[in-house]
Amino acid sequence: MTQAPPTIYLERATGEDTAAEAHVMSAHIGQITIFWSVCFNLLIAGVIFAVGPIAGRFLAMLPAFPYQPIITTGLYVLAVAAPLLNALYQIVFIATARITITTQRLQFSTGVFSRSDSNVELFRVRDITVTKPLLTRVFRRGDLRIWSTDASDRYSIMSALKKPNETAELLRTLAARSRQAHGVRVVE
Repeated sequence: MTQAPPTIYLERATGEDTAAEAHVMSAHIGQITIFWSVCFNLLIAGVIFAVGPIAGRFLAMLPAFPYQPIITTGLYVLAVAAPLLNALYQIVFIATARITITTQRLQFSTGVFSRSDSNVELFRVRDITVTKPLLTRVFRRGDLRIWSTDASDRYSIMSALKKPNETAELLRTLAARSRQAHGVRVVE
């Protein structure tokens, strides 16, 4: 499902009715954020897979004990499967993370087995910074770093988002409108 660019959402969100909360846009964290971690896990699994038979020869020199082939094979499979399962978990964790922007709040939802939801009211947003590390810039993505006055969630990162500059400008506009609607002034 393709979404319209954030500027279209901005036009819809800047209507006259500021009392009702309306959905503005949703985004997912880019899979590129876990690229090196997944590569490392795959490398570890490959090394264990390659070294396993050599280690098996050394284990064969030990005195035999009951169920030795079953135990050594099980340990070998477990040693190869653990990094692969870790890589799979990271991929699923990032795939299920969701960021939702409404006219009044910024919502983060993460987790695979147990979900965690975090909200930041837009009138509490103090600063938004866009960074584009090399790996994310290659894929035309960027990171948003959001500082807020919320005591429980002062700093949030939205990693590897498509169109980070447009999203940051959208958040700035919505935050200014939310501050104006709530009668909040930023004092530095």
